[in-house]
Amino acid sequence: MAGIPDLVRDSKLETRFLHTETVHIYDEPDPASRRRLVSRSEHWTKQKKIGGGGFGSIWLEKCIKGGRDIEVRAVKQLEKDRRVGHLDYNRELETIAKFSHWKYERCFVKSFGWYESPNCLYIAMEYLDLGDLYTYLQHNPPLPEDEVKQVASQILDGLCLMHDNQFAHRDLKPSNILLKSCPPDEWWLKIADFGISKRIEEDRGRSSTLKGTLGYIAPELHGFCKRGSPYAADIWAVGEIMFEMLTKQPTFKHLGLLANYTRKLEAFPSNVLLAAKVSKPGIDFILSHMQPDPADRISAENALLSQWIAQELPCSQDFVTSAPYQEAPGPSALESMTERFAEWDTITSQSISNTFTPRSELELESLPRPMSSKETEEVQLLDDKWVKRHTLEGHSRAVWAVAFSPDTNLVTSISDDYTIRLWDPVSGTVRHIFKGSFRWTVAVAFSSGNLIAFACEDRTIRLWDRVTGATQLRFEGHSGWITALAFSLDGKLVASASDDRIIHLWDSVTGDVCRTLKQHSGWITAVAFSPDGTLVTAVSDHTIRIRDSVTGTVHHTLKGHFSDVRALAVSSDGKLVVSSSDDRTVRLWDSVTGAVCHILKGHSGWVRAVKFSPDNKLVISASDDRTIRLWDSGTGVTCHILKGHSDCIKSVAVSSDGKLVASASDDRTVQRKEAREK
Repeated sequence: MAGIPDLVRDSKLETRFLHTETVHIYDEPDPASRRRLVSRSEHWTKQKKIGGGGFGSIWLEKCIKGGRDIEVRAVKQLEKDRRVGHLDYNRELETIAKFSHWKYERCFVKSFGWYESPNCLYIAMEYLDLGDLYTYLQHNPPLPEDEVKQVASQILDGLCLMHDNQFAHRDLKPSNILLKSCPPDEWWLKIADFGISKRIEEDRGRSSTLKGTLGYIAPELHGFCKRGSPYAADIWAVGEIMFEMLTKQPTFKHLGLLANYTRKLEAFPSNVLLAAKVSKPGIDFILSHMQPDPADRISAENALLSQWIAQELPCSQDFVTSAPYQEAPGPSALESMTERFAEWDTITSQSISNTFTPRSELELESLPRPMSSKETEEVQLLDDKWVKRHTLEGHSRAVWAVAFSPDTNLVTSISDDYTIRLWDPVSGTVRHIFKGSFRWTVAVAFSSGNLIAFACEDRTIRLWDRVTGATQLRFEGHSGWITALAFSLDGKLVASASDDRIIHLWDSVTGDVCRTLKQHSGWITAVAFSPDGTLVTAVSDHTIRIRDSVTGTVHHTLKGHFSDVRALAVSSDGKLVVSSSDDRTVRLWDSVTGAVCHILKGHSGWVRAVKFSPDNKLVISASDDRTIRLWDSGTGVTCHILKGHSDCIKSVAVSSDGKLVASASDDRTVQRKEAREK
């Protein structure tokens, strides 16, 4: 670690590793002679794992010998020399060391120093057993406005200190705000996880990399408006956190709404705050943090001096009225990955509340920039031992979907880099590269033949021949952003769903609309066809509908998930429906009776993709927890857990012969495994 700042060097702990212990050696003044030094040792041992992330884990450790001031601590363990390239840990170490000074420790998690082994770097921190704000919100109702004021003022106090010292946090969110105390005691929060914080050096210019967590990232970092001060992005995150504390829901449910807000096509959703009985000064305060133009946002210092922070709330609050807020077109998710550091939560065993929408803890790549071969998006293929067979490198941005051709001779991947690539699954080489308007394509469907349907930014659907690369048809008719697509099994129909709450069924030969079905209770998040032509849809009210695709009649409404359903699949015999959700479960349903057959639990993150094997004996699911699970569809038991990705997995595909599984991940890989029966 060449070029270590003095602040970092001075906080390094002299360390020896024994079989089950970590020993730190301290040279301290001898009480009998201040000039002479004596050695003292502390022995620490791991108790349990309390958190983790894409590049590390957090452990609770106990001092078993030689301790003085503390008995337990949290230790962040970060792996070094990963395939993705060198990570500059000095930034995190310097930030933590800086804000562990007694002048700042009221606002920040205190560090006790760092140490390293040949393979890992360790950061010792104070342990806060109450966990983080995210977990607190999961298990409690929305906070009253006076409590939100207390929490916001403490977060702003910490940001004011950071910004005054020319640091920006850049990943502020509830899971990075830890609780020193909380009701029924007074609120005392500390800011944690400076894994992607960066010193703002004027002579080095602005960073070209967008990093943070989806939902808390300011619109200018998405490219929706002109960039401003890096500190303004932290201020936006504070506004989002306040909105969620008051309402238990995100300000903007997807990026389309955020984009339209920045273009002044939609108003800020003040009516949601009004419904939560937030006062006019409170709404104005949140708006001051979430102005589209970063130059218009309030500073942390001025926010602390604001009237809302200083005043007592009146008994009869002054409410405002606003025009009705209408959801605007936008994708259900838009995510791509850079480095992710470990985060920790000291309350990991509690179940997820059904009143709080979990957030995807991802970090995003910014606008295109020069990339080395190790920074390109990849497609990875794996062998019959469930280990990686190929890593298909070439995409320069996020890979949204992956699929096999019907004859399994090609792997198709579609990416945010405006390309679709066809790969040879045997050699791992690129066969064809097709370029087009694919960047915002989060709704993609592959036919049983050579057609691909994908949604475009202009709210149209393009039907594309993956052999010739030619556009066959262009479907127009939706007034909202298209969120889901599916081909019927015979390839004659394409079903599309949009934020306009309408499902269109298109003739894939003529491009005509065959039928239009309306969904009144919410927008569609996923669609799938049954072999008999029945249409299965997932709705934003967390339900699944099985309906007649001709009349639109709903045969069954499947209820059980308590968060958004991300993906659907129907077994090849039409008897089963499988769904995956943000509630971290996969559910198997009887399509005839609508009954739940199995609830498959095991994933620790959002489950983004799900498929049946061709013989319907297996369910394959992919999750934000960086694993693929293979389940026995008859018993619901996990057969295999496939690991290898270092971040959330967006898409999985199964070859028609059932021997290959391909997966696309935010770690810039798509992997392929050979699924030989065992």
